[in-house]
Amino acid sequence: MFMAFALAALSLLLLTQLGHVPWMFVVLTALFFGVFGEIYSLFPATCGDTFGSKYAATNAGMLYTAKGTASALVPFASLAAANLWLVRRLRDRGRIQRLRRAARTVRLETAARRVSTRRQRRQR
Repeated sequence: MFMAFALAALSLLLLTQLGHVPWMFVVLTALFFGVFGEIYSLFPATCGDTFGSKYAATNAGMLYTAKGTASALVPFASLAAANLWLVRRLRDRGRIQRLRRAARTVRLETAARRVSTRRQRRQR
């Protein structure tokens, strides 16, 4: 099971870096979703080995109920994340504007120093 999760994690990591290349996107996505067959077949066995065989079916059912509930909640979580991102982006926009103003001020001060230095050189 470690190998399955490691392969899925590696494919996701590579997908974040190489996902813009079309053929790599297809290969890495297929690799990521191909691992889930192994995960679904190993979960009941691992659950039975860990918690015993007396309630293995109940425990496996709870595992898959949790996975189903989580997959049903993903759209709501993505909406919440998108709204949080929008709120942060609007808040950061004010910070960015302040940084731009500060950079403009520094550039103006630098330009003013250059002009005064040039004037001083000319006067000598």
